[in-house]
Amino acid sequence: MLAIAGGTASGKSILAKALALHRPGAVVLIHLDDFYVPAHEPHRGARAVSATGAETLDWNHPRSIDQDAAAAALQAAATRGQHRMTVVELLFALSLPKIADHATWRIYVHTPDDIRLARKLMRKIEVQHQDPLVSLRNYLLSGRERHAEYVAPTGPKGRVLGAGSRVDAGTCFAASWGPAPVGRRCPARLALPIGEVGDLGNEDMTIFVLGRGRPA
Repeated sequence: MLAIAGGTASGKSILAKALALHRPGAVVLIHLDDFYVPAHEPHRGARAVSATGAETLDWNHPRSIDQDAAAAALQAAATRGQHRMTVVELLFALSLPKIADHATWRIYVHTPDDIRLARKLMRKIEVQHQDPLVSLRNYLLSGRERHAEYVAPTGPKGRVLGAGSRVDAGTCFAASWGPAPVGRRCPARLALPIGEVGDLGNEDMTIFVLGRGRPA
């Protein structure tokens, strides 16, 4: 399993989808966004007061993810044995013990905070048609703090795999020895050649390869 974490709008989904599209028969993609507890159930997950004054699910808190359901989905994917690799992505994928502790590989996608915030606002305006002022206030109320507490500490501390959105073409992942040095070939049965996905169209993104399991 490959777990991908990083801040909101950092490029996690871009990388995860590129891997899945590059090896459609070998990679299954699981978005942990699908495992938030229901927002209308006030006794589950973490709660926060929005800039609108309403109490809501805290979307930036790891306790708002149903870890048991997510872990069950990962186990089911592994049990079916239809794919060589399961890729999971979420901003705090590496903060969730039932996910990170079982990851064979871990990646943290880093993008400058101002770029991430600008992308998020554009998404809120263009896709969700939300008032950007509400998003900005929510960011200042809790979003920035949650990122500093639950996301940023999970990286970046590892080896830089790619910068400027283009992954090192000589790098691959092998189950037996982790990230291989440039120029070293991985056995095909063990390798996930990240570099072959090419340019991800995200020049502000830096990809960090971390060690196995959850950061201490």
